[in-house]
Formats: sequence, C-alpha cells, structure tokens
Amino acid sequence: MPLKGFKYSIVLTAITAILSDYFSLTIFYFILKLLTTSLIILMPLLYASVKNSLFAKPIIIGLIFCLIGDFSLLFEDYFTIGLFSFFIPVLLYIVFIVMMSLQGIFLKLSSYN
Repeated sequence: MPLKGFKYSIVLTAITAILSDYFSLTIFYFILKLLTTSLIILMPLLYASVKNSLFAKPIIIGLIFCLIGDFSLLFEDYFTIGLFSFFIPVLLYIVFIVMMSLQGIFLKLSSYN
C-alpha cells in the first residue's frame, strides 16, 4: 500500500473509532482505537524513508507506550497505568530532543575549528 493510502486508512480508522464512541458501540470503539494506534506504529516500520530516519526508534518506542496507555485507559481500573504509559513517552521525547539539540550545538561548534 502506498504511503498516501496508508495515511488515509489511519484517518479512516480514527474517524470510525470516534463515531463508534459517539454511538456507544463500545466493542467497535475498543478495537478501532487500538487499531488506529497500531497503524500509526506500523508506518515507520513499513516505509524505508521513515524507517531509516534517526527519529524512528525513539518515536516507535514512545508510540508503543502510548498503545499501552490507550489500552489501559479503556478500563477505569487501570487509569494510573494509562497515565504513566503516556507520561513515559513524553519524558523520552524530551530527553531525545535535548540530546539532539546538544548534538547539533556540538556539531556547529566542531565545524568552527
């Protein structure tokens, strides 16, 4: 499937999940919610231009934690697990962005020599 078609399938499953929730079709909502996040995780794994990106691994790891969070938040008893599952990727992304910024600063400083 071309990347454009893959993006449309993600949007379609997301809209269908929202409509399922609106119409109280709980089982369909659960399935489509997790399917949407899974498709988002698959995108960098399937497409070479994204797969070879420096950002792919940290993003995939963060999205896997988000999938765990999505699953946990479907059940009220697991709210805390879901909350922390979304908090972990935020911390990972902050650390990654700071590391990339510092690496860029060091690269600029080394080019002056």
